[in-house]
Amino acid sequence: MFSCERKTDRRGICLFWIKIIVFAAILSLTGDILLRIWLNLKELVNAEGYVIRDFILNFHPEYLVVEYLFWCGILFLLLTCGQKIGDFIYRWRYAIALGILVICVVFNVSGSSIHSWTEWIQTDADGVLAGTDRSIRSDEWALNTAFAISQTNDSAGEAFSYYSNIIRGTSTDTFIVYGQPVWDIAEIFRPFHWGYLLFGASRGLSFFWCARLLALILASFELGMLITKQKRLLSLTLSGMISFSSMLQWWFAINGLVEMLVFSFYAVVILYKYMHTRRYGIRALYALLLTECACGFVFTFYPAWMVPIGYLLAGMGLWVIITSRKTFQFEAKKDIPLIGMFILLTAAGLSYVLLYKSWDTVQSTLNTVYPGHRLTIDAISWQNIGIYVANLFTPLYDMPNVSNNVECSSVISFMPLGPILCIWTMVRNKRADSFSILLLIVSVPLTVFTFIGMNETVARLTGLSFSTPYRTLPILHLLHLLLLFRAVVLMKNGMSWLASGVISAVTCALILIAASICSAGYLQPKMLTAAGVLFFMILLFLLKSTRNVNMQLLFGACIAVAITLSGVYVNPLQQGIDEITESTEYQMVCEVTENDPNGLWIVENLPYPITNLPITAGAPTINSTNVYPAMDRWELLDPEHSMEEVYNRYAHIRVTLTQDETQFVEGLSPDVFTLNLNYEDLKSLNVSYIFTDRDLSEYTGDSVIFTELKHTDNARIYRVDYKE
Repeated sequence: MFSCERKTDRRGICLFWIKIIVFAAILSLTGDILLRIWLNLKELVNAEGYVIRDFILNFHPEYLVVEYLFWCGILFLLLTCGQKIGDFIYRWRYAIALGILVICVVFNVSGSSIHSWTEWIQTDADGVLAGTDRSIRSDEWALNTAFAISQTNDSAGEAFSYYSNIIRGTSTDTFIVYGQPVWDIAEIFRPFHWGYLLFGASRGLSFFWCARLLALILASFELGMLITKQKRLLSLTLSGMISFSSMLQWWFAINGLVEMLVFSFYAVVILYKYMHTRRYGIRALYALLLTECACGFVFTFYPAWMVPIGYLLAGMGLWVIITSRKTFQFEAKKDIPLIGMFILLTAAGLSYVLLYKSWDTVQSTLNTVYPGHRLTIDAISWQNIGIYVANLFTPLYDMPNVSNNVECSSVISFMPLGPILCIWTMVRNKRADSFSILLLIVSVPLTVFTFIGMNETVARLTGLSFSTPYRTLPILHLLHLLLLFRAVVLMKNGMSWLASGVISAVTCALILIAASICSAGYLQPKMLTAAGVLFFMILLFLLKSTRNVNMQLLFGACIAVAITLSGVYVNPLQQGIDEITESTEYQMVCEVTENDPNGLWIVENLPYPITNLPITAGAPTINSTNVYPAMDRWELLDPEHSMEEVYNRYAHIRVTLTQDETQFVEGLSPDVFTLNLNYEDLKSLNVSYIFTDRDLSEYTGDSVIFTELKHTDNARIYRVDYKE
């Protein structure tokens, strides 16, 4: 007996070390490749395939040894103390997240693509620590970030004002559209802007990026714990798949998408906790937090995302109420006042902003030609269920044939496997699952709108007219991902290897075929093969992970590779904002605005993003991005309203001085127009300064005088004086 036990112990010890030796080798090789690509991504983006191949083959043995020893140590700790480490991290997850946030803010770390400004202005600054900046994300670095920096500028007493005179060069609501940090009670519903208010522009940008990412990871994890019935590994993997999905990373800093998901996920979790606690002091706190989530969600003010996410939120909220109703102890005398407080505070917050502070802005936005009157209800092809396959490669190779990398970003979902497995498990278990049923119900209008199409009346009745099929599709992918995880958890005994393999193979084949078609030649055979192998392993391990921790770990490892390729690689690791503040052009504008902070500027003969540069230095600029139109100003040039269709829109505006008649010219895209401005009409607009790249002396005449103040190789600043 003793001998048998001793042999068993030896086998266990041998297996223990074999796991460490083998898996450490796999992890070190994979990690080395992924890390080196990320560190050198800027040189690899859009390069030919052989460059990446040669780079991968160019190993450095000394580094590999260090990485191998590192992974051996990590695996040893996980295999010997994994449970204790997991319990510690789980218990202190919010404190750990706070510590990470503090470190990132202290060192000014963000994911901004602000380095892309170096393509437009003169600066030697380079804050990119790893990865590559994404010039295609100009809505982030050239608009949202530029607006935020302008809010920190106090040259004319404008710092953090609700109505800024810097943006658009006239009173502009900075809270509701492309929301910016403001000193106002409403900012309580914008917690991710607090860093700007407390720490200034550079660390504020760091806080904005890092706090949102950490909040999203935690919110997704908490939601995952509800969906997976407290399975931590699966919940952590789900959190990674959401937080580092291609959709979230490409759209990370604009349109409030991250905030919508954070507030939505936490609203579901808080509602669950409210209904499962009997302590009314805690319930009062939860009611206040629900108010924060409700108002924060609405104030993102981007209906194209809000509507489909609202469907998802409604389904999950009803699920919590239905499943918690039996354990929920309702006391009318205590709960009704709390519910009333939630309704009253939410209504007050929404009314204060939407009806009192920003009513005119909301009306102006809704009445614009674009995006207010935009209506896109044409269905898209079913092959887009596989669009996320291409997301594995878009951080390395642009996708020019089908829109662009951003518009094609989505979530790995294995659509339509989730709903199929949910229905199959409910039939097999002979038991309904309210989560699956409710999400299947809310998925119906989203699916019809996306893949089949709706007429205008139905689209307006369902609210989906505010969205578009291409905005709804990623949310539909997210919904299918949640259903897939739910289906795996509902499987009582799991699946056999044969069944798991067949389902994985068939699903991957369907997805790869769809991806190949919808990518219009972008996905080459080698890409499809690599993606197929990776997705097959992911799905196989997921289907086998019902009661098997080892399968959950393997599933998580494969997902780590997938989300690194599709999500982590998207945004750079950036330090500071010196690319703007240390530039020659920024310093030139600052010198002028210090002497005349209220003078109106235009950027002439230069396109977006340069049109947003002067505002970062505090210069009120007429043709900085008009997130809603300055109708009173444009009517000075067009009193007959004959060109209103051109300028009544969200727009990047290029101004070109001319001696001909002033004219508004429609752009190639709906968010652009050109103003050919007769130089004598500068007086009508009360322009004081012009930032341009050309000599304007030819326009000096009897009525207008242009005096050059600053001059570099690529930029000139003129003062404009008017003769009586």
